[in-house]
Amino acid sequence: MIARIITCTVAASKVGEFRSLLNNTLLPKVQSQPGFVDNIEALDPNSGQFSCTTLWQNRLSGNCGEDESSPKWKPHRSNPPRRELLQT
Repeated sequence: MIARIITCTVAASKVGEFRSLLNNTLLPKVQSQPGFVDNIEALDPNSGQFSCTTLWQNRLSGNCGEDESSPKWKPHRSNPPRRELLQT
């Protein structure tokens, strides 16, 4: 199994919009991808620190899905996302 870990800082003024976009757009799309197992996310509304770990059946499926560097996410972030794939 593979863990895909994404971290970034969300602009303080965009935390609400980011959470809405995440829950209504990103997560349903990710959860419907082949090989998806589970996810856990955390977002501190005060600092904007965001972390999301998704679990995948294998490395190939862990590389699929929404690209967190997509332009639609850029207005909500105050720094580029960091992405790691780790064996579980």
